[in-house]
Formats: sequence, structure tokens, C-alpha cells
Amino acid sequence: MYDVFLNFRGEDTRFLFTDYLYHGLADVKKLQVFRDDPALELGDAIKPTLMEAIKRSRIHIVVMSENYVSSSWCLLELEQMLKYSKNNGNERSMVPVFYHVKPAEVRYQISAKYKEAMEKHEKREGKDKGEAWKSALFTVCDLSGQHIVEERDHYETGVIGKIVEQVSAKLLEIRQQLNRFDSQFGVVESLLNLESCDTVGVVGIYEDPKIGKSYIRVFAFELYYKIKYKFQAAGFLVDVSELLRKTTDDDRLEIFQKELLSDMDVKTMHELKHKKMLLVLEGVDSEEHLELLVGMGISDWFGGGSRILIATENRNLFQDCPAVMNGVKLEKHCIREGEFGKEKIVKEKKVVGFVKEFIGVINQLKEEDSNRRNVVSISGMGGSGKTTLARMIYDSNEVREVFPCREWVTVSKQCIEKEVYRNCAYH
Repeated sequence: MYDVFLNFRGEDTRFLFTDYLYHGLADVKKLQVFRDDPALELGDAIKPTLMEAIKRSRIHIVVMSENYVSSSWCLLELEQMLKYSKNNGNERSMVPVFYHVKPAEVRYQISAKYKEAMEKHEKREGKDKGEAWKSALFTVCDLSGQHIVEERDHYETGVIGKIVEQVSAKLLEIRQQLNRFDSQFGVVESLLNLESCDTVGVVGIYEDPKIGKSYIRVFAFELYYKIKYKFQAAGFLVDVSELLRKTTDDDRLEIFQKELLSDMDVKTMHELKHKKMLLVLEGVDSEEHLELLVGMGISDWFGGGSRILIATENRNLFQDCPAVMNGVKLEKHCIREGEFGKEKIVKEKKVVGFVKEFIGVINQLKEEDSNRRNVVSISGMGGSGKTTLARMIYDSNEVREVFPCREWVTVSKQCIEKEVYRNCAYH
């Protein structure tokens, strides 16, 4: 996953504002930032890696500048970013920056220059695409953002500093959410039974009503990129029910498969027939649409070992569903409130036993090698209390006195070293 995707008009800001912003995020805050290659603006066909980078970025920064609207590249990227954002950019964060332009000018394309640019887009791309881009501009200009209108009003470095801190704070919130997701990833992975290659498996995930705010899309994206490498092909469709509402009985299959092929940058469904495929269907919000998906024979489109994950905010979607629908076995999992609660702290006075082990580890921690470093491992069978002992030691007064700076980091089985180190830096 990328932390940030930068969307900007190269000729306006690449070597000044956007470059300073990039280095503020990547070098100072050590974030994974994606910015496109300058060669992309020379007229080449859009690269699938660019669309993939948009999809897998946690935060999108849009730098609106004088020539932004005239770039079909910028508008195509913007359309894609909004596609993968929930509630017009409010769930997967979008940060607009208005660089020497006013939001109203961009929102309504007031100037003759903007109107001419949109007319050229419609002539080249078609009226539907032109309307989609106008809608995207209207949406992003309604979001709260940073403004640089006159040089005398703000120092650009000051605005860059605000953006960097805003993004860092949002990423910290996201990482805290992901830490609470950790146990849930393991549960869903076990239901997916990733090692089995005999059949196509289907798993539905939904949330406990007590959770309140929906995290299901964030969870689905993170899980998708966590396990994607285990498959030969992968696709992620958002707002599936919204897509199905636009179809009829006559064109439903064709439109759905076309959307899937577009997402994967694949030409025909035949290419997927014998591949081990991961498909996430997000935003399935009605039982009717669930039955339509199963009825289309979606589980027969891919090779053995393929997995289909259905993610929904509708907590009642799977309530009355049978274990087998049209011959397809459906596993279901509810993300429960307790597993998203704050991390439980083990109080020493509530722990019975571990006295000998506690003293032994504390003494080992106080020892140092020639480089003033020490690593102590706690091993044992599952359920023997390793984490409880570790937390007991971590929160003890003895450790607080010896180590004024402490860090508790959870490392999953399928961890990425850079992600672990970055989590440490954020805490």
C-alpha cells in the first residue's frame, strides 16, 4: 500500500510546489508516496500501474492549478480517486490544494479557458466522460482544502507544512484502525482457506451494528493487498449494488463482466477461466443483488482455488442467507465491536503467576551486549500466556525506570518490514 498518491499538473507544479510537498512527505515523514513519471504526460496510453497506485493509496492529494482542467490525465486520475473513495472522498481521505486558483472557478469552469478545455475533452472522449469529469471537479471543490492564492498571503512552505501534518495525523488514525483489524485479518483469511485449491470459495463479511462508523471498505482494501500475492489474478469492484441498479436482465452480465475486465486491465473473461483469482465485491447492499451475483454463475468464471470476498455495510444482508446458495457454499463473518475496541491493558495486580518468568525476563532486559543492545524472546505453546507476560513486563514499573522510551508493536504472520518500522515511527 502507498500512504499518499499525488495528483497534479506537471507543467504547473512538478518542479516547485509538488516537488517540495513530495519531499516533505517522503523524506521528512518517511511516507510511501506515489507521483507519476513525467513521461506519462507525453501522450502515451495510460499505464495500469497508475490506476493500481490510485486504488492502493490510503490518501489522495489533489493539487489544482491553472492548467489542471486542460489535462485529461489529471481528470482521469481524479475520476478514479473519487471512484475508490467513499461518500465523495470522506472515507479514503482526499486533500485538495488550490494552487493560485479559486475553488469556484474550477467547480463551475467559469473562465473561457476552462470552458474551452472541457469542450475539447468532450469532443475527444465523448459527452458522458466529459460530464463525469465535470462532476468530479464539482465534488472535489466542495471538500475542505488548503489554499494558495497570492504569494503575499501565505508562504508556500508554511502551507506544505500544514498539509504534511494533516496527512500524518490522518495516517496515524488509519494505522491505529489497522492495528485493531489485525486479529480480524487472521479470522477472515482462515475462512477463505487460502491453501485449498480444489474449489472456488465465497466469504461474506459485515459489521456488528454496535460499531457505528463503517470500516468495511478500508478493511476490504487492506485485506485485498495483504493476500493478493497468493493469487494469479485479482480484482476489486466497489459499489457493486450501484452498478447492478444501472443494468437490466438483458445487459447485466455483459456490463458486470466489462467492469471487472476494466478493473483488471484484461481483455476477455477467457483469460481468467483457469486462473486462481481473488475477487472482492464491495458495496453489495441487498439480498436481491447477492442472489443476482450468485445466479450469474460468478463462481464458475475462474479456476480452482479462487476466492470471492463480498463486503457489505448492510448488517442484515446475510442474516437469512442459507449456507449454500445455488450450489455455492457461503461462509459469513461478523466484525464484532469487542475486536475493534481499544487495546486491552493487562494490569499486574490482576495477573496470577508468572512471578519467576517475570523476574527472569526483567533481569535479561537489564543486560547489554558490547553495543548496548539486548533482545529477549518469549516462546511457548499457543494459549500459554506469552502475550500476557509480555504486556505485564511492558507495563511494569521496573521497565519504565530502565527504559523511558518504550514501544509496543504488533507483528502479524504476513508482515512487511517497512510497514512495521513505519508504525514504530508514528507512535
